[in-house]
Amino acid sequence: MAPFLPPGASQQPCNNPPPVGPGATELHFTLNGKPISVQNPDPRRSLADYVRKEVGLTGTKISCNQGGCGACTVVLAAPPREGLPAWKKPVDSCLQPLCSVGGLEVTTIEGLKDGKKGMHPLQKAIVEKDGTQCGFCTAGMIMSFYSLLENDLQPTSEAIEGRLDGNLCRCTGFRPILNAGQTFACAKPCTKPCSSDIEDFSPPLPTTHPSLTAPLNPSNQPCFWSSEDYTWFTATSLSQLYTVLHDQIVASSGDLKCGPGARMVAGNTSVGVYPPSEAGLLIDVSKVPELLDVTVREDGVAFGGGVTIADVMKVLDGVRALSSTYGPLVQYMQRVANHQVRNMGSLAGNLMMARLHEGFTSDLATIFIAAGAVLTTGSAQTLGKKKERVSITQFFDLEPKGLVIEEVFLPAYGKEEKFVGHKVALRRQNAHALVNMAMRAAVTDEGVFSTAPVIVYGGVAGRATRASKTEEFLKGKSWGDEKVLQDALTLLGGELQADPYTPRREYRQSLVSALFYKSYLALADPSKLPPRLRSAAATYERPISSGSVTFDTDPSEYPVSKPIHKLSSQIQTTGEAQYLDDLPLRADALHAAFVMSTQANATIDVIDPSAALSMRGVKGFISAASMIEDGYGNMVGEYECLVASKKVDYYGQAIGLVVADSYEHARVAAEMVNVTYKDVSKPVLTIKEAIEANSLFKDSYRELETGDVSKGFAAADVIVEGEVSLGHAYHFHLETQRAQATPGEEGAVDIVTSSQNPSQVQAVAANVLNVPQHKVTVTVKRVGGAFGAKINRSSPVAAATALAADKFRRPVRTVLDLSTNMQMVGGRNPYYVKYKVGATKDGKLTAVQMAIYMDQGYAFDFDGADMAGLFIFFDNVYRSPAWRLEGWVARTNLPACTYMRAPGTLEGIYVIEHVIEHVAHKLGLPADDVRERNMYRKGDVTPFKQTLHYCNVQLVYDMVKKSSKYYKRRAEVEEFNKANRWVKRGICLLPTRFVVQWSDCPYSALVNIYPDGSVRVDTAGVEMGQGLNTKVAQVAAYALGTFAKGGVPLSMIRVGPTSTLVANNSYGTESSIGSELCSKATQKACARIAESLKIARRACLAESGEPTWHQLINKAVELGLDLQATARVDEDAPPWGPFQYMSYGAAVTEAEADVLTGEWRILRTDLLLDAGKSLNPAIDVGQIHGGYIMGLGNFLCEEILYNDAGKNISDTTWEYKVPSSQDIPVEFHVSLLQNSGNPSGFLRSKCSGEPPTAMAASAVLAIRSAVASARAERNETAWFPLNSPATVEKIALAGSTPKELLTLNAE
Repeated sequence: MAPFLPPGASQQPCNNPPPVGPGATELHFTLNGKPISVQNPDPRRSLADYVRKEVGLTGTKISCNQGGCGACTVVLAAPPREGLPAWKKPVDSCLQPLCSVGGLEVTTIEGLKDGKKGMHPLQKAIVEKDGTQCGFCTAGMIMSFYSLLENDLQPTSEAIEGRLDGNLCRCTGFRPILNAGQTFACAKPCTKPCSSDIEDFSPPLPTTHPSLTAPLNPSNQPCFWSSEDYTWFTATSLSQLYTVLHDQIVASSGDLKCGPGARMVAGNTSVGVYPPSEAGLLIDVSKVPELLDVTVREDGVAFGGGVTIADVMKVLDGVRALSSTYGPLVQYMQRVANHQVRNMGSLAGNLMMARLHEGFTSDLATIFIAAGAVLTTGSAQTLGKKKERVSITQFFDLEPKGLVIEEVFLPAYGKEEKFVGHKVALRRQNAHALVNMAMRAAVTDEGVFSTAPVIVYGGVAGRATRASKTEEFLKGKSWGDEKVLQDALTLLGGELQADPYTPRREYRQSLVSALFYKSYLALADPSKLPPRLRSAAATYERPISSGSVTFDTDPSEYPVSKPIHKLSSQIQTTGEAQYLDDLPLRADALHAAFVMSTQANATIDVIDPSAALSMRGVKGFISAASMIEDGYGNMVGEYECLVASKKVDYYGQAIGLVVADSYEHARVAAEMVNVTYKDVSKPVLTIKEAIEANSLFKDSYRELETGDVSKGFAAADVIVEGEVSLGHAYHFHLETQRAQATPGEEGAVDIVTSSQNPSQVQAVAANVLNVPQHKVTVTVKRVGGAFGAKINRSSPVAAATALAADKFRRPVRTVLDLSTNMQMVGGRNPYYVKYKVGATKDGKLTAVQMAIYMDQGYAFDFDGADMAGLFIFFDNVYRSPAWRLEGWVARTNLPACTYMRAPGTLEGIYVIEHVIEHVAHKLGLPADDVRERNMYRKGDVTPFKQTLHYCNVQLVYDMVKKSSKYYKRRAEVEEFNKANRWVKRGICLLPTRFVVQWSDCPYSALVNIYPDGSVRVDTAGVEMGQGLNTKVAQVAAYALGTFAKGGVPLSMIRVGPTSTLVANNSYGTESSIGSELCSKATQKACARIAESLKIARRACLAESGEPTWHQLINKAVELGLDLQATARVDEDAPPWGPFQYMSYGAAVTEAEADVLTGEWRILRTDLLLDAGKSLNPAIDVGQIHGGYIMGLGNFLCEEILYNDAGKNISDTTWEYKVPSSQDIPVEFHVSLLQNSGNPSGFLRSKCSGEPPTAMAASAVLAIRSAVASARAERNETAWFPLNSPATVEKIALAGSTPKELLTLNAE
């Protein structure tokens, strides 16, 4: 069989030794203390892939595969060598080449748990602080903290807080994880005794280790490994590197005939941003001593090109007294990427990325140009004998082929030189700059620019660019001359024009002036600046975040209402919890990958899979045509095909499926399927485009009218009209869509899937396979995040996988990579709403009229979009005598949108709250007054005919108003805004309502009590981090425990994986009702077993008195009683309306915004939710934390952009930014309403998963208030909308600060 090769690669095997000396054939390293030897490792293989697939250490997760989420974090360590002490660093193992870890020690999450001592203290802390939900990110979080503690047993709170800059969590909202980390923090100097158990687990490493990486190969022997047509070569000297580069690239005559091209590798972090070039030779330069040298001189510091960014920061921090620029450089570099990337990424690698990719906004290039950096380069053309000393701007013009950056010199400057750097990004940490800027200037005591400053911008016009004309103009000018500032701004705007072909052009252009102005102010002594301008010049330093939690419990009902840690939290923290891609595969298993459309509105002409089919390991290609030929179905529900047959309706639509013997072979082969198109038309991509093109789903129009809006408008003192919109959002579940199918006897198939809806998966798969449903068994063990994406969107992936398994009669696994997931699977529905509202002069609503347009994408998502059903969310907690709501569903050339946490609720609440604010603005009233004057009361009837027989929204609203000290803080915000011109604050108090429907939502439960007294519960609900299994176990213990002395220990109860053996014809786990209804079904099943337990108990009482649980079950077994029962709940709608109950909450959020740049900070959030009598307060509080932070991301930083062809250009962690640990509220207070209940709920509880998401609307409205304050200062008092997501771009443009106002005058 021909070797597997990428297109264009040579098929000649690479078996020759390198021309520079003998090579090693084995890779040696240690893994969790055990020696590992790998024969001829694959140069393309990552460390994460190896430890997972070859060693079976699956605690390390692969999610984004881009170094952007941190789920794959492991710790690399170098043992003491050559007189240098050890080091330990967290790294992204998905980027770390396996070949690069020779001689190193690798520690994964499995290495922390000790067989004798048990869990590591960090693992225990995460459990005790309830820091896990779905658990997919947990191992990475712990490893990041672990690496810190291994280097410092007494870390500061600041170090703990900043350690998670490279780790993302979509479930917990970070607060409990940070709480766990802070238990190890210590003030400096530390007086707190260090935890002895940490010392017992791992002795501390020296904290004074040098700031550079030393060679790991003292024998200077090059390492040389080949696999297929690729070779890894570890250079151990600079001359060796030049020889190989010259022979391979320049002369093309070297012995390393491994395919075309060569690529130098240091940290390999660049592949997280840009796919690597197809180079046959990978040259590891991280062991070249000359590239790792650091020399501190009087005139500056010289760094070898291979020195890591983290080591540069350490060195500069240690010698910051040498230069006035070094401290600011270190401070700026803390926002470059994240710990994991900075630990491995090199200076030369970052600068070379900027040279090779004009669109890469390199932070280092910008700040190093401003710092006067000088590069020493050599070329393979001359074998490195001819050196050039060039600036970075000159370097950008050099031919990169065969070029080596040997040294980066950062000169030292005196105290008269000031350095200022700015970076504007979608979020504060681990985000590339949209625009960055740096200025170095010398201003005399008299306020004169003694020399021409250096002014550099990145992200404006390609690579980092100097504003040379402005620099020259400022030379000799007076800083305090207003005309100088204004002339400089004019000149700057003329010479730096944002690239018209890049996104956000208007915003980027506005930042040119804004960042210059902020830097200009920062050059002055703060004491000499007008006080109102100082906040614009100051560098923001985030305080240590904190939070509090308040709830009550009822010990009389324990274990129900007891704050018990999630039952699976321990195995999640140790890495033992298995997710779908962690499950062992049979040796003959295959892998599948989708072929996706590269057009959004076209007809398929020809599908040619021949190139793919000729590749190594490829077993076949499945298309719509082959499915018909083989007798399979191609429909997924009523509205969409499994794969496109003729017409493609969006970019990324599935066209076929490649099946191969490995994940990598399938993925690469899928890209080789050649698809040509005809009848290509311009895609419809927005709601407004759909309205203009009349692209609306037929029969989708709905209307709802109560009262008489005409009379309402006639009775109004004021009428406001406006519009507001909300965009797409992506679920960002760290575990992407995936499935595994194994064919069985007689056409049966077993499917394991990561789905919220196993019943639907069963039905869809059976339909595609053309078999009865009894031949399809679906199992869900656990889900690594879902948030609605896996209700309907898992079924196509599972069905396609089952089809492949049935066709090839072998197990098949399909795992979507992040980009495929984001291209192929839809997210949250965008909305565009036009409104007209009438109100009396005291703020009472008289009529509300809305035209609501919802973007559904190209097709309905199983359920036809019911606009009438969506109307229920748009009143939130407000009554009006007249409502008229009209709704249309827009059809666009985008993936079918699907449910996402609080669908409809989040959008509806934001829209009506936007309206309330608009009405208040028109009347000149506080928005709080308008809210309270229209708030629902007990007994009110909503527009959708729901009688509010239990309504406590006013109580919740008043309580959070009081507990948050709202009025006091509102006055403080007003005072702050008077004292600050460009940094403004806002505060918003917001009520919310979430409707809960039980009718037509069936759930089942099966309870088995075994002879040893252990209990197993199986339900139709899926555990995906929300604590469903824990609540079910608590309810089972509560229901069964009344029959025995001491009750039933929770340790005796296990909740099994979800299977269609029990989840038969069941509702998906969605709408926040799964936990309570599965618990209710469990209670019902336990009640049936209770009849047997009563008999056994009577027998025990007659014989020996009150029985223990084990005695009770022994007697039941002895009597032959039935200890198994099933139950099903399927409720009818209650008499008071279509919904079982309402969940009310309220939020107070205080935010701060820089109106010049749009950067925002959430200073404090207070949340109060009525969760009734919580089944488990610890779990419900966790849901509130996570829901609010997800909403925060949806409203503020998560934005999906499409290019003109309809391609999602935000399909990576590089572009799509969910909140990080640095974006959560600095103060985060969460409370459950105490002494509460719910007469309509299960055991008087209420749901908690989705209601908090919409509470985050308070954050964007607080920011809007801050922007309005800035506009009001210049007498711009007209109403303005702030559409969601209110990114930094939208916030700054809403502020729309004229350049003329950028003055030295504070008024």
